[in-house]
Amino acid sequence: MRRLLILLAILLVSEPAAHAETRELIYDMVLDGASVGRRRVTLRYLPAEHGEIRMLESYTEFSVLLGRKPFTFVQRLSGMGAVGPSGFVSSMREGGRPEEVQLTERLDGWRITLASNGRLKSWDLPTGAFDATSLTLVDPDAAVELVSSASILRVLSAETGNVIEGPIESIGASTLKIAGQQMNVTRWRWTLPVGPVELSYGPAGHLVAYTVLVAGKTVEVQLQAVPEPRTYGDTLEVPLIGPGVDITEL
Repeated sequence: MRRLLILLAILLVSEPAAHAETRELIYDMVLDGASVGRRRVTLRYLPAEHGEIRMLESYTEFSVLLGRKPFTFVQRLSGMGAVGPSGFVSSMREGGRPEEVQLTERLDGWRITLASNGRLKSWDLPTGAFDATSLTLVDPDAAVELVSSASILRVLSAETGNVIEGPIESIGASTLKIAGQQMNVTRWRWTLPVGPVELSYGPAGHLVAYTVLVAGKTVEVQLQAVPEPRTYGDTLEVPLIGPGVDITEL
C-alpha cells in the first residue's frame, strides 16, 4: 500500500501536460479451436522524478464448459510494473462468485489479503518468498529478465494469493504468425504441479502467446496484433487522475 500511496501522490501533483505513453495488448483465448474469451492488457508509462513508472492493468473474461455446465471467469488486475515483486489488486468473479486478492508491501515482507464468500483472510510472507507475481509475466520490461534468470520460478498468483512454483526452461526460438505477420519468439516451459505452461516472448519482451490450464483443459492465448514500438513522448492534455481519489481497504 505504501508504494500505491506514493504513486497516487505523484499523479495528483503532476502537470496537466505530462508526457506519458499508453500501449494496449489484446489476446484471443481459444480452446479446441473455438474462441472462449479475451484478455486486454494496458501498459501506461508515466514520467517520474527519477526515470519512469509503469502501471499495468489486465482485464480477462472467458467461459468454458466444465462437463455440461459453463464456467465463466472475469478478472480485473492492476498494479505497478517491476522486475521483482510488486503490489497488485485483483478483483474476480469466478462462476458468479466475487473474490478479491490484494498484495501489499510491508517493511519486513508482504501481506496477502483474500476476500471470498463474505470472509476476509490475511497472511504475511517474508521478503524473498517469491520472485514475481502473475502481473510480472505480462510486463514487457520485466518478464524476459525474470524467466531467463530463473531455473525454479516462484510466482504469487493473483487468482488465489498462493505461491506457485516449478522448474522453467527455454525450449528454443520459433516463429508465430500474428495478424498475418511472422514474429520471432523465444519459448519457455514452466512445469507446475497441475501441468506444464508455455510462455512465448517476442524480441521486445512482450508476452506473445501462452497457455492456461483450466480444470485440466489447455486454453491457448495469443496476441491479436504485433505490438507497436514505443514512441517515448505522447502528450496528455488532461490530468491522469482528477480530484477525489479514494483508496478502499478490503
